[in-house]
Amino acid sequence: MISFHNSPYYSHDHGSAIDLYPSNLVFKDSAPSPVDGVVRCIRRFKSPRSKWFEVAEFEPLILIESDEDPQFLLKILHLDPSVRENDRVYVGDTLGAYLRSGYFHRWTDPHMHVEVRDRLDPIRARGGHSIALINDVKTDAISSSHIQDMSGRFSLITEEYALIEMDSPLVKLGYYSSLAASLDGVQGILDSGIPQYKSGGLVLPSTLRSRSGSILRVNGSPIGRVSRVIDNSIVFDTLGLRVEVNGIPVLGLSLRLHVGGSRAVKVIPVAPSSFPYMEGDAAEISIQELTSKN
Repeated sequence: MISFHNSPYYSHDHGSAIDLYPSNLVFKDSAPSPVDGVVRCIRRFKSPRSKWFEVAEFEPLILIESDEDPQFLLKILHLDPSVRENDRVYVGDTLGAYLRSGYFHRWTDPHMHVEVRDRLDPIRARGGHSIALINDVKTDAISSSHIQDMSGRFSLITEEYALIEMDSPLVKLGYYSSLAASLDGVQGILDSGIPQYKSGGLVLPSTLRSRSGSILRVNGSPIGRVSRVIDNSIVFDTLGLRVEVNGIPVLGLSLRLHVGGSRAVKVIPVAPSSFPYMEGDAAEISIQELTSKN
């Protein structure tokens, strides 16, 4: 999986970071380099504390000079590095192990955070270059008239979250799939945490251009309002929403972009270990805008 916008932090809210997830989602597993290049710097900075789990006092930051364009550096976070400065790496070589960061929420899976930075400004939280999803799908490829099935069965239940294997495949856009939302008459796929994050993203067919203020809808229900357009994705402000599974309120959905076909949707309970379900139980997801009557 990958994600541009399923995060509450500035770089994800402005389209200048991408999170890359391993297929097995296990902390301390080896993390592969996403580029060919040379490790130019490893710096450790003070990590925020977590109220949910133990974290190290300092977290590493890795800067790699990419062979593709040496004027830029790749800034990589959330790994415990096994490489050293001036080591040469190739795509797939081990950079280190996935670590549980103080920036993570209790439901956050292991991943590496990647930004493209100018050599003279590689460290700070802001200032990364925009990162766009390669996407040549045309606007007539996906129709907003499609109503997606929101039912399935629990395939995994952990203390922090559950996965629901949907009865129908998630909507696909190019190489990627996720739950769909419609905007200005066209469907895209959601890359967001709704409603636990104040903003999220929607990846759209490459030829669509949208306006700020437009309303996103999931199966006809409003979920957000466009705040900015970034290449062929938009960032939206999340509306007040009520998300339920089998009529029971949950904290929300964590929606990332699956590479290839997938039927899995991640659901976060209001409190750890509070799902009254077992793996294999039926699940029905509903998303509704909160109103004064709710």
